[in-house]
Amino acid sequence: MRRYIIIAYSDFNLNQVKAQFNLTEKTIDMLPISASDWLTEILAIGYNLIMTSSSEKARSELLVNPVLLELRRRNANAFAIYSGINLDIDNSHEALLFQESTYLCSGTCYTC
Repeated sequence: MRRYIIIAYSDFNLNQVKAQFNLTEKTIDMLPISASDWLTEILAIGYNLIMTSSSEKARSELLVNPVLLELRRRNANAFAIYSGINLDIDNSHEALLFQESTYLCSGTCYTC
């Protein structure tokens, strides 16, 4: 019988995963891309607001989501953004549990 532990993505960070699985991070140079005027303005507004509310939800709404929207626009809407879903493993049913977060989907996207 398999035993599973439920771990939400928000329960760990990149450094923990790299250490646990002995992963190395590779950084490559990419073409420089300037932020649009819209993104620059919305990030400045979001940054000022985030100083009064440092919750993860506020950071997501005010900083992360505008960047995702800009990337989606620049890539001809080639991916979807799913907000409000966390993928966790249910150890009793080996099924996916959904909680709050943001996900990207490229190509054909399927939902439950």
